[in-house]
Amino acid sequence: SPMLRCIQTAHALYPDRNYMIVDELSECDFGIFEGRGFEELKSDEQFRKWAQGGMKDAVPEGESGLEFTQRCYEGFAKVAEYAMKTGTQDTVIITHGGVITSILSSLAFPKREFYEYNVQNGCGFTVTTTPQLWMSGSVIELYSQIPLKHADED
Repeated sequence: SPMLRCIQTAHALYPDRNYMIVDELSECDFGIFEGRGFEELKSDEQFRKWAQGGMKDAVPEGESGLEFTQRCYEGFAKVAEYAMKTGTQDTVIITHGGVITSILSSLAFPKREFYEYNVQNGCGFTVTTTPQLWMSGSVIELYSQIPLKHADED
């Protein structure tokens, strides 16, 4: 993601690695709701109308869920196709929970709905794909959650 906090995280975790900024992996554009918390928004008539519509329409001056998902797919595709083209075996994407959730819910097997993923700060997922899987339908396989959880943890 082009967001400063993602760039700083990349430098902290991988100081000696090359990285690329993928604009499409930035968080959802929340338009007029950007930077405002639920407590402030719950009394906003535009927010209530948008939420009552299932949050599927575009946020005023922002993007819709479908636009966001398409953008996230395009960003992930850039990374996947670059890795395949260059023979890169392992990549790390440092981005936002909504982006991760969007990518997983639209591309990953086993299939889960968007709200079935719970992406906490500092956490993520390991996925894998092959050129054959990717070229046959942009498929990725969900391998594990990071950090790994032990059987006795929630």
